[in-house]
Amino acid sequence: MKFKRQLSKKQFAVFGLGRFGEELTHQLCEAGCEVLAADVSEENVNRVKDIVTHAVIADVSDENVLKNLDVAGFDAVIIAMGESLQASVVCALCCKELGAKRIVAKASNNAHARILDKIGVDTVVIPEYDSAVKHAALLLNPHLGEMVQIKGGYSIAEITPPSGWDEKTLSALDLRRKFGVNVLSVIEEDGRIHAPMPDQPISVKSQLLIGGLDEAVRALLSDRQFEEKV
Repeated sequence: MKFKRQLSKKQFAVFGLGRFGEELTHQLCEAGCEVLAADVSEENVNRVKDIVTHAVIADVSDENVLKNLDVAGFDAVIIAMGESLQASVVCALCCKELGAKRIVAKASNNAHARILDKIGVDTVVIPEYDSAVKHAALLLNPHLGEMVQIKGGYSIAEITPPSGWDEKTLSALDLRRKFGVNVLSVIEEDGRIHAPMPDQPISVKSQLLIGGLDEAVRALLSDRQFEEKV
């Protein structure tokens, strides 16, 4: 079964329509993407059939089904059957062999995640764990606005500068030498975003987008300058 696609839009296949898969499907559709949604449950498929481009009742752990769905033609395949380790692993293996450009897979635990990683899945998500880590970081540091962990132990975080940084330049702060993090961009109070300039004074009313290894970002945020309330 080949699907006609609009090349101007991003195309995704979501396999598994439990809570995680269904919510992801809604988010992608709201962003204007083309989405193929598939699940063995007719009930699950019916919940999204009116918003997706294509809805299919199918067992996506079957290689022949995946061949018919042309998984190599999508920008990414999201395997959201985290509850069934066997179905998830078989689906990931088949998608890999069929030339899927990018594979994102949900895992139910760390052991499941390690298996998916060894198969060569590009991104492995443990929703409950990832959510807990994110919210713990936000609770522990009020200066942290958002933090995204990138593959390879690298993180990008949005931070509010502590009062001790006010009117100091990036050159004077020397964050790269002291902590091993780089300032990627500056978000001004009025929402303007621009590249950081070494001699630009920092305002505590702005936000900084920083990047570095996970441990470097944690070291910066654990510095006592960030202990103050915001």
